[in-house]
Formats: sequence, C-alpha cells, structure tokens
Amino acid sequence: MKYFIISVVAAYFVYALIPALYNRYLNSQILRNTGVPKQLVLTFDDGPHATYTGELMDVLAKHQIKATFFLVAKQAEKYSQLVDRILAEGHSLGLHSLEHKNALLKGYSYTKEDFRQSMEIMAIHNWPVRFYRAPWGIMNILTMRFVRKYDLRPVCWSVMTEDWSSSATAASIEKKLLQRASDGAIICLHDNGRVEGAPAKLLQALDAAIPKLKAAGYSFVRLERE
Repeated sequence: MKYFIISVVAAYFVYALIPALYNRYLNSQILRNTGVPKQLVLTFDDGPHATYTGELMDVLAKHQIKATFFLVAKQAEKYSQLVDRILAEGHSLGLHSLEHKNALLKGYSYTKEDFRQSMEIMAIHNWPVRFYRAPWGIMNILTMRFVRKYDLRPVCWSVMTEDWSSSATAASIEKKLLQRASDGAIICLHDNGRVEGAPAKLLQALDAAIPKLKAAGYSFVRLERE
C-alpha cells in the first residue's frame, strides 16, 4: 500500500504539479510580456458577462483603446452577440477553456474534450481565436499538446490587480494598475468575476486609471499573433 501511494503521488507530480509550475513560470513558449517599451496589453478573463462585458467595451471605446478577451466557451456561446460586438469593435479573442475547470484535477479525456468542444463553438460562430490562457494559469502535462494542435499562442500575464477579490475596491484596483504597469506588461483582469459586483469596481478603476497611464506615456494594444 505504501508503494502504491508513493506511485500515485509521484504520478500526480509528473502529470500536474511539475507541468503547472514549469508552464506558469519557466516555459519560454508562453507569452508573459510583449517586451515593447511604454506598451500595455489589457486582457480580460472569464467572460463574456451579460452586463459587465458590454459596459467594459463602452469604457474601452470611450478611451479609444483595444484589448484582448479570453473567453470561456460556454459563456461565449450563451452570449454570442457580445462576442460579435467584441470583434466588431476591433478587439482580439483568446480561449479560456470550455467551462473554467482546474487542469490539475482533469485527465486526458476531459482535457481533450475541453479543447475540442471549445474550438468547435468558436468555429461554428466563425470567431477567430488565436490565443489560449488556462484558468488560473494552470496547465497539466497535456495542455500544451492541445494548444499546439489547435495552433493557439499560449499567454499568461505579468500583472494582476486582484480585481476578482471580495476585498478589492475601485481605488485599490486603480492603485495597483498605476503602480504595477511596466514596459510590455500583459495585465490580467476579469469581466465576469466570481464575486458578485467585482467587475463593476474594475470598470471604475479602468475609467480612472487609463487617462493617467496615457499621460505617463503608455499606449494600449491588443495581443497580436507574430
């Protein structure tokens, strides 16, 4: 029994924990920063949301900037008109999984179907998805195999603002945006928070922070395929 438990733990480390840490912090194939001076990339995870995604696009349009939206495929299918608007307004798309499940706890069949069903949804709607970000940035040993199969560019982030937290305020998010912005930063934000009302605080923070970041010389771009 002892050796069985050791084998199971070792297999879990090889399948999940080691790949998760390697891909999150070390894998050079995964984009974390554009490297371009005075350039920022705003990215938004977990959407679309019935209310907040449209309001977010209003804020982006007000400040005349483009962003990249990492979509949860089932949410995208549910709110397809919002995805059409995202594209119509010049933003780019990434995949953020089928239903936002943690890859550490998922095997081969689930991982395969996660990508297959997600990309099928995108293809049915003719949505050009070019990037992939794993939920929580966590990948198992199989994730990159399917990223390559579907010709997606894996993306992580270099800046978080904890906008999803129940303790976050518009002021705290704005402060972190201003303090953590740096050359080439890919900023991970959320337009569909797990905490009720969290995206509303983000919208206020963005509306206040964007003019200040522009005044500091930063420009905003969407992610582009090389």
